[in-house]
Amino acid sequence: MKININPSELSGYVNLKIEDLENIDEIVDDAEAKEILCFDTLRLLPYDQVGQVLLKLVQKIRIGGTIAISDIDSYELSRHYVYGQINGKEMNDILHGQGSPVRSSLTIDSISSFLIDCNLKITKKRVNGSTITLEAIRNG
Repeated sequence: MKININPSELSGYVNLKIEDLENIDEIVDDAEAKEILCFDTLRLLPYDQVGQVLLKLVQKIRIGGTIAISDIDSYELSRHYVYGQINGKEMNDILHGQGSPVRSSLTIDSISSFLIDCNLKITKKRVNGSTITLEAIRNG
């Protein structure tokens, strides 16, 4: 099973919305997912729920399965603003635009540390502007 947690639906995936995460146990069994894509989602969760959601997603990945996460890195976004690479309007649009306000400020280091603590091996760790991309594989 391949899972996509993303505002945009993808063909060949079970497409979930952020509100579906509360009932993920009814949708996906533990160790069933071959691949989980989690794009532009984590920052929309309340900060105190991010770890719980990541832990639940890790439980859904089969041995050898992968999780890919892409989201805004709050450190990089702030750095771009401070150094004048984006202006206040652009920063505000990223944080509060499109009707989905940011509820959590996350960094590539905090997410990768959490995944490593869950016994996943980081296979990709990239920053492009203020957007991060992480990929990890579940070890046996």
